[in-house]
Amino acid sequence: MYLVLFLTQEMKYTIVEAGQYIALSFLAGAAGRILWSMASDYFFAGYRKAILIMIALILFFSSLALGMISFFHAFSPLLLTAVLAYGVSGIGWNAIYLTLVGESVGRESTGLATGIGYFFGFMGAWFAPRSSACLSTPRNGMGMRGFFLHSAQRLLFSSCTSNKRQSSAELQIDA
Repeated sequence: MYLVLFLTQEMKYTIVEAGQYIALSFLAGAAGRILWSMASDYFFAGYRKAILIMIALILFFSSLALGMISFFHAFSPLLLTAVLAYGVSGIGWNAIYLTLVGESVGRESTGLATGIGYFFGFMGAWFAPRSSACLSTPRNGMGMRGFFLHSAQRLLFSSCTSNKRQSSAELQIDA
């Protein structure tokens, strides 16, 4: 939805053109779920955290690119690449995430762990747009480009903090 708003409000695309870009983004996300899963199983020997880190980096740079395209229209030819990268990462991450959650707990707790993971994911989807509203409202002059730049910033911050928490948890397990 934010991509459609961004394309129609900031980039002045028609609703039909924006719809085509969002459809391509969802198509890339659907393909991404299969490709990330295959890469995880066959190229990374089941090391799903490495795949999630790669996905996070792609999502970071595609969000940054989408935000920067609205500032620097000379980069507009890169819009399709940024939208496809945003789809393959922002939509395609889900299969790896669910697999990692399921594998991180015992078989008897997989459903509960998945439910809790989805709860926090959906709550984040509800709270995050409201927390970044000050950047994405037209009165601040940032518009939807602020949303994409703020998303990139949040993603970078959450990646840094999750690695610290993960490292301390691994230390406790090894001790």
